[in-house]
Amino acid sequence: MNGLLAAIGLLSRLPAGGASWAPERAAGWVPAVGLLIGGSVAGATWAAHALLPPLPAAAIAVAAWAAVTGGLHLDGAADAADAALAAAPRERRVAILGDVHHGTYGVAAVVLIVILKVSCLASLPGGTAAGAAFAAAAGARGWLPATARAFPPLRQTGMGAAFRAGCKWSAVLTGAAAAIAAGGAALGWWGIATAAAGATTMLLVGWGLGRAFGGLNGDGYGACIELGECAVLLAAAGLASQLDAWAAWEAVR
Repeated sequence: MNGLLAAIGLLSRLPAGGASWAPERAAGWVPAVGLLIGGSVAGATWAAHALLPPLPAAAIAVAAWAAVTGGLHLDGAADAADAALAAAPRERRVAILGDVHHGTYGVAAVVLIVILKVSCLASLPGGTAAGAAFAAAAGARGWLPATARAFPPLRQTGMGAAFRAGCKWSAVLTGAAAAIAAGGAALGWWGIATAAAGATTMLLVGWGLGRAFGGLNGDGYGACIELGECAVLLAAAGLASQLDAWAAWEAVR
C-alpha cells in the first residue's frame, strides 16, 4: 500500500498519509491513480457541460482539474518554464528551478496551459469533452514512468530520484498500456492518436528540460504531465474538427 499512497501523494492532493510514502514504489501505481484522476476530471467535465454553456463549463472543468491535483503539476510547469527559458548558464538555471517564487515565464506558462485546456474543452460537445479530459489526465500519467525512465534524474537523492529508480520496465509497459487504453476507451480509434500525441510531447519536453538542466526532477515531471495533457486535448479538438468537416463534406456529396 505504500506505493499506492506515494502515487496518490505525488499526483494529487488527496489524503495519502505522507509519513509512510515510499516514492520508489509509486511508479507501478501511477497508471491506476491516473485513471482515478481522469475519472474525476471527466465526471466534472460532463456535469459542467450538462449544466452550463461550453465556455464556462470548460472553465469549471479545468478548475476542478486543478483542484483534484492540487495544482502540483502546474506549479512544476511554472518552475520549469522560469528556469529553462532563462538566459543563463546551466548552474544558474538549476538554482532558479529550486526557487519557490514564480517569474514572468512561469506565470505565462500557467496562463497559456489553462487557456489551451479551456479552449479545447469548450470546442467539444459535452460527452466528447469528458472523454478527452479522461484521456488527457489518465494518459499523461500513464506515460510518466516511460518519460522518467528515458532521462536521468537531476539529482541522485530526493523524491524525484527515488521515483525514477522505481520506473522499471514493468511500470513503463503497464503505464503505456493504460494510456493507450484510456484514449481508446474514451475517444474510440482516434483516442489512440491522441495518446501518441501525448507520449511524443512528454518525451520531447523531457528531452528539452534534460538538456537545459542536466536531468529531470519533480518540477520537470510536472511540466511533462501538463504539456502532455495539452497535447492530448489539442489532438482531440483537432481530430474532432477534421471529422466534423469530413462528415459535412460527405453529406453534401
